[in-house]
Amino acid sequence: MRAAAWQITWTAFVLCAPRLAAAQQEEVKAVPLSVSLEYDAPAQCVGSREFRATVRKRLGRDPFVDGPGNRVLVLVTRLGGVLSGEISWRDGKGSSTGRQSFPSTTDQCAQLIDAMAFALAVQIQLLETEVAESAKSTSRESSSSEAKAQKQVAPSPASSPGREQPSVASSRPAQPRRPMAWFLGAGGGLAFGMSSHVLPEGRLFAGLRWTAVAIELGLEASTPAVVRRADGAGFSQWYLVSSAAGCALFAPWSACALLKVGTVQVSGRDIDVPNSAGAPLAQAGLRLALSQRLTSRLFVSLRGEGLVNLTRWSVTLDQLPVSSAPRFAYVLGPDFGILFQ
Repeated sequence: MRAAAWQITWTAFVLCAPRLAAAQQEEVKAVPLSVSLEYDAPAQCVGSREFRATVRKRLGRDPFVDGPGNRVLVLVTRLGGVLSGEISWRDGKGSSTGRQSFPSTTDQCAQLIDAMAFALAVQIQLLETEVAESAKSTSRESSSSEAKAQKQVAPSPASSPGREQPSVASSRPAQPRRPMAWFLGAGGGLAFGMSSHVLPEGRLFAGLRWTAVAIELGLEASTPAVVRRADGAGFSQWYLVSSAAGCALFAPWSACALLKVGTVQVSGRDIDVPNSAGAPLAQAGLRLALSQRLTSRLFVSLRGEGLVNLTRWSVTLDQLPVSSAPRFAYVLGPDFGILFQ
């Protein structure tokens, strides 16, 4: 961006030189900077007209003109379900003079466009300031050199023709949001294959996510399901497991590898000698989820899990088997969560 700032400063100096020679110590005012805008963004983002309006609102005037001169390219691209932005400056010959990147961790376009419009307005203001400061410095040095020449004093090195004019460093965009975020939430579901009946379950979860991957830890428990024989005797069964998941994110979808470890609890009902027992439970499988942002932080997901029961168990009444665990289990249900960035 320094090359673009120096070119603008030098042009302003050439245009204002006659006036400076005539007015000498008269204060020089900066000429508002105008640029030619090229804008390209996905269909889900606002168009060029809305972007121009946002910059005008931030700047308090319309800096955009059609024609050669200072050009700025505003580009928004999508990669892997995540948006990113870039502002590039070019001179009258089309050569690049600087650029700024705006990385993002979501596919939400409104916040990204607003940040880029704000950054562009700040850059234009700072470049105008550079022109004014350079012109004022030139005016002061010219006046000082003329006074010293009248007194037949040799010009100082500070007023020599070859000295570069001071410049103000170009603006930098605000630091992007950290790519890592943590989340927590709760959900429910229906478990098939854990009993001869469908078991409603609930779960709590927390984890960390990056742009394309996430890790999650959870705790899940089912409500008891009662199974009875024709004579009324039966048993109740429920389970409690902890879970770990590693996920690949390709918004709005995610695919996770799952491991669950816990226990299955069984208690006799309406039998002569009721008894309770537990069996270890281990499952492995996959989860596929579809997520939707409700706000910048809140999200809802619909998940489906396919699991293999690595451990098998069976239930007996009066020394007769009445239930046994199948090889496969399935879980369907919603999740609600909050994202902290």
